[in-house]
Amino acid sequence: PVRSIWVPEIRHYIAQRLSENAAPSTVNREKGTLSKMFQVIVELRLVDANPCRLLRNLSQKSEERQVYISHSDFEGIVDRCPDWVQPIIQTAFHTGMRRGEILGLTRRQVNLSKRMIQLSPENTKEGRWKRVPIHRDLMPILEESLRVTAFDNSKVFLIKEKAGVRPPSRYSIKNP
Repeated sequence: PVRSIWVPEIRHYIAQRLSENAAPSTVNREKGTLSKMFQVIVELRLVDANPCRLLRNLSQKSEERQVYISHSDFEGIVDRCPDWVQPIIQTAFHTGMRRGEILGLTRRQVNLSKRMIQLSPENTKEGRWKRVPIHRDLMPILEESLRVTAFDNSKVFLIKEKAGVRPPSRYSIKNP
């Protein structure tokens, strides 16, 4: 019965999952799912409280990724990608921008003379203004990308096709 689940039982479950080598993020997700279930049951007045809210999430600091790609590895990756993806990857490498920020990048946001990309709050995950400096190695790549234009689109990165040009989507860059 759900009423028999309380803080000690949840702690025991967490300890058991950790002993099974489950990652802290996985255990936190499972506890979150149980908490959501309790939230619904509390709203239905079948129990009085959500015991999951009395427990803190496990630390996930040890799971943080530390990634470094050498410049030669980066160049190897770029060389193996289709031509239309290369400027997108190079922009990601030189700016640290997110995929959505890069794919949504418009001509108005790129100021080559000031070597700055200006993203508005609605264009960032953080919901804040973001100014991204343009690396000197990225300048010729952006200049070339800005030469290709589409009548109905102001995006910086476009895919050239037989039928014309179109902006890439997150699905079109998934495989490359």
